[in-house]
Amino acid sequence: MTIRSLACAMLVACVTAAASSAAAGIWSYGCKGNLGDDQVIFDRNSLVLLPRKLPAGDIRALARREVATFDAADENSGLQQTMEFARGAYPDRKVTLTEMSSRKTSERTGHVGTREETTTTFRKRYRFVRTDGAEKTPARELEMNCVDYLLTAP
Repeated sequence: MTIRSLACAMLVACVTAAASSAAAGIWSYGCKGNLGDDQVIFDRNSLVLLPRKLPAGDIRALARREVATFDAADENSGLQQTMEFARGAYPDRKVTLTEMSSRKTSERTGHVGTREETTTTFRKRYRFVRTDGAEKTPARELEMNCVDYLLTAP
């Protein structure tokens, strides 16, 4: 195979990959809220628990606080009544969110060319339970601002 034919094959592969991702629909959702001194953020892939006030200046303060990342048990279920997230290497360490209430705060629909686009925001209240092995922290209430975004395929 010559360099020219290899370059052409790579170009075709790149164009094909770009065209297929552009033709696909997009679905994304996520929520953000505060839990005491911590901030909780999650999307369809993961949940992150981090200090609400990140240290400014002295980076060593980060070593005194935990930043924990949990993977979603089901990336394709959407904003469900109950969602579980587990730490990759430690599946017995997990966070469970159980929806207690949900209120739609806005919804915007429209079109992007031939595609339909919908953005919906919610104010949700969850029951937050964190389990670290055999140790289970008491359930806490967590209020979150959430967004659900959908762009259909053409």
